[in-house]
Amino acid sequence: MDDWVLYRGKCYHFSDQSATWNNSQNFCESHNSSLAIIDNEKEMNFFNLLKSNYWIGLSRTQDDSGWVWTNGTLHSETIFNIVRQKLNRGEAEHVYQNDKGFKSDSGRYKKKWICSKRFSNHSP
Repeated sequence: MDDWVLYRGKCYHFSDQSATWNNSQNFCESHNSSLAIIDNEKEMNFFNLLKSNYWIGLSRTQDDSGWVWTNGTLHSETIFNIVRQKLNRGEAEHVYQNDKGFKSDSGRYKKKWICSKRFSNHSP
């Protein structure tokens, strides 16, 4: 794909289509990336410029479990807070982002998505 954006050492792909969270992650993996992982406040502010709803790579399987990035690391709520939606009992929560912040939702709903990967000479 030629439509990757380089920002602060990472390459990003912003989809113009919508898909479920799992299908979005599958798309990213097929392009040697993952749903976006936000490492710091500058990266968060970069994403806050977006107006649409975009899936990112953060989820949790149970109400009392921690938020986990697609790379297996735990989310630190010192970077940003998540406004939670009320979901069916036992339903996994997945995070999306727009210009109003970060919110959780069921992964079965279709939204646009952001893929990310570290920049290398072989990227994007």
